[in-house]
Amino acid sequence: MIYIRIYALAVILFLNSCADDAKKTRIDEVASVNTELDESKESDETRARKFVSMNLIGDNIVSKIGHTVNTMAYEYSPVLDAKNHLLYFTGMDRTGFYDFKQSLIDSKNSGGEDIFFSRLVNGIWTDARPLSFLNTNSHESVSFVCDNGDLIITANYEENLGLKEAGVETTDIFIARSNGNKFSVEHLPEPVNSMYFEADAIFSGDETYLVFSSDRLGCVGDYHKKGWLWENCLWGNTDIYVSKRNSYGWDNAINLGDVVNTGLAERFPWLSKDGLTLFISSNAYTDSTNMDVYAFTRSDNQNWTDWNGPFEVSGVNTKNDDIGFKIMEDSTLFFASATNLTFTPTMAARGGDAGVRETNFRTGYDLFGCQAASLKSGQVMDIYTGKNNSVYTLEDVCFELNSFELKEEFYMDIKMVVDYISLNPDLNVEVIGFTDDTGDYEYNQTLSLNRAQSVAEKMKEVGLKKHLSVLGRGESNPKYANNSSQKYKNRRVEIRFSGDD
Repeated sequence: MIYIRIYALAVILFLNSCADDAKKTRIDEVASVNTELDESKESDETRARKFVSMNLIGDNIVSKIGHTVNTMAYEYSPVLDAKNHLLYFTGMDRTGFYDFKQSLIDSKNSGGEDIFFSRLVNGIWTDARPLSFLNTNSHESVSFVCDNGDLIITANYEENLGLKEAGVETTDIFIARSNGNKFSVEHLPEPVNSMYFEADAIFSGDETYLVFSSDRLGCVGDYHKKGWLWENCLWGNTDIYVSKRNSYGWDNAINLGDVVNTGLAERFPWLSKDGLTLFISSNAYTDSTNMDVYAFTRSDNQNWTDWNGPFEVSGVNTKNDDIGFKIMEDSTLFFASATNLTFTPTMAARGGDAGVRETNFRTGYDLFGCQAASLKSGQVMDIYTGKNNSVYTLEDVCFELNSFELKEEFYMDIKMVVDYISLNPDLNVEVIGFTDDTGDYEYNQTLSLNRAQSVAEKMKEVGLKKHLSVLGRGESNPKYANNSSQKYKNRRVEIRFSGDD
């Protein structure tokens, strides 16, 4: 009897053990399914962002800022202090002003790259002035304005960790602390700065992370110093890095990886407000040596190595260098673009040595500062501004003649757009319907509004909870000639996105 009881107890324990194993297996299976669902959800978010980003990054309407900012020298790296209506930028060998000229011989606070500012007054940029107490006759440039008015600058001051001799000099990253009308300068320590070139630094939205460019070891591809002639240009192999602020300074810098960085040059990083879109300039994706602007996206603003891209930023890139692209919170954008001079300079910059240039070839002034070696002689670089009112056109969601019925085959496109809007809750969204020129004006106005409402209703049906503006524009603004075979594509709906007002 005792043996039977022991046996029965053993069987019960065995069955309980099996049940526990089965329960554990089920838990593991559920966890696995949940993980797959999470991964699937993340994949959907990534697809949504990638699906729409290539369209959102386009439709930038830009124009060149006037002569109070741009001159016949180089102006670039613009950054806006929106609170104080100030535009900071970098000018190289910039002696010309609207009401005076500055001699680069008599002043130790000018020459090479200098920091300038212009104030927006009644919609007009005032004549730019140098920020003299930060400038020397070497290299100073500005890359970021903090909420409290502090500036992140790149400079060749005495505190630099790298070499300073002509031809091998490097620059470091500094923070210029705002103190009324002046600044006190703080040199960022290692591991942000090093004996190599560091520049173009910006903060993430909460100022926890510092993103910057460097030609330090650990780059993607082979090491090539910035400023030395390589691949027919002087940009070198610079990569984008990030360092996290900690209680005693900064963490070791992390390379953003080989989706963003290449074996050529990546410079001038800028993050969107939510930190999910990164803009850079790179010379790696064209057959030329020129820099163009590209965007990369991610679904987690704490993950600095998992990026999608590159996406070219249309409406900005030209056949020459396009650098320093920045989108502000109100969707205003700034960048710099080079154009070829229509005359031959009297003295060209000496290519590849990053050294001293004795003459400013545009003004005739003697110059004892240092040239920005990456920039090209025979060109001028100007600052442009504009507005990013992004438009996603459901070009394939075309309607039958005289119809506003939305076809089921296009539901997935709309779901992708809804997912993107959910990832960007601060966007203002307009849904606008259009027609071709068949029918009279009033009929087309009504039909276009009905088409927009069909799309808006489907967007809400698949999960959108945000308020939408729904408009009908009739036969106005055709994308294709109404006497062409593409006429049917004018029977469309556009979804327009803009920053939060």
